Amino acid sequence: MHHKTNNNSLNISSKTLYDSGSLFAYKDFMKTAFTIWNGRIAPVCDVATCVIIVDEDLERRIELPQSMPEKVELLLREGVKELVCGAISRNMQHYIESHDINTIPFIAGEWNEVLLAWRNNELNQTQFAMPGCGQCRRRNRNRNHGL
Repeated sequence: MHHKTNNNSLNISSKTLYDSGSLFAYKDFMKTAFTIWNGRIAPVCDVATCVIIVDEDLERRIELPQSMPEKVELLLREGVKELVCGAISRNMQHYIESHDINTIPFIAGEWNEVLLAWRNNELNQTQFAMPGCGQCRRRNRNRNHGL
């Protein structure tokens, strides 16, 4: 059964048909981790101590180790393919992406609102941009959910 989720998106079981410019393509559902702090997206990914991993309709909270390699190893063991986070150092972003985990950085907001926007491919709305990160979001706009 198909149902419309927004102007450019149509859910088809665990795949989403989305408009990437003039080209339509299938995007497999990716297990995604969100860095969390006090019910919000953690402001700094590098020191985040917790993630919520979303796998289709399931959500699991997992504590993160302190070191960057251990964090990435845990995400890989969990099968995470995408990370939604706040600010992130270039070093950490490159390290994560070198392990085939896509990053959606410089996101801010309440966890439940960010999750809903992510599900609807609406993370590019200004309400989810970290303050002062307009340049960051423009730099990443051609990657990840139209950012």
